[in-house]
Amino acid sequence: MVRPEIGDLAPATAVGRIGRATFRWSACSGCGKERWVIRYASDQQCKSCAATEQVSWEGGTPKLGDTVNGTTIGKVNRSTYVWTACPDCAKERWVARRYIMKKCQSCATAARGLTGARNPRWNGGVRQGKAGEYRYLAVSGDHPFIGMANKVFIHGKYRYSIAEHRLVMAQHLGRLLLPWELVHHLNGLKDDNRIENLELLKSKKEHLPSMNVQRLVKTLQGRATLLEAEVALLRSQLDRA
Repeated sequence: MVRPEIGDLAPATAVGRIGRATFRWSACSGCGKERWVIRYASDQQCKSCAATEQVSWEGGTPKLGDTVNGTTIGKVNRSTYVWTACPDCAKERWVARRYIMKKCQSCATAARGLTGARNPRWNGGVRQGKAGEYRYLAVSGDHPFIGMANKVFIHGKYRYSIAEHRLVMAQHLGRLLLPWELVHHLNGLKDDNRIENLELLKSKKEHLPSMNVQRLVKTLQGRATLLEAEVALLRSQLDRA
């Protein structure tokens, strides 16, 4: 098995973990030990270094950046806690090192009640399942292309969203797309919604041939990669002989 390099990513199942999280190969900032950690984990220390870390708080009024073992301040675990300030209200409190960039409970609760652009986590109304999948944009009920929107009842009110590739094409044409009209991605990337990458098709009959060609190209590319690997292996064996 090839040893991974710092920064390499892998799914949980590939590294012997359970779940659907993505893991990153990282080195401990204390001892340099390399291991798999959850991709977005901010704690760069391994468990051994975290358990033996020298605390900086010795009682009294803590200062920003002071560290302490969790059991010392009444926590049920021995994780390292840092005295830090909330990024919104500047309230100072003890926070587990892995959550050092999180808001305090009050600010997080207040943000949950804010919708749309009023919420600090607002991303422009873009919704996407996984990388490479279709992107959907949240729109208001008076949007000029509301006739193309999907209508969903969430949290006591109707919300609307439009597939971004269809919206881009509709804006380019200056009209609503008909229900049977399809927008095809020329390069096969469903989240590449540049107008030059989009093609309007009148029906599914026109869409199927292009999809079949893309599948065939992908299959042939996979076969070509395997053949190149076999050729490289045969050459290495001939060189040894």
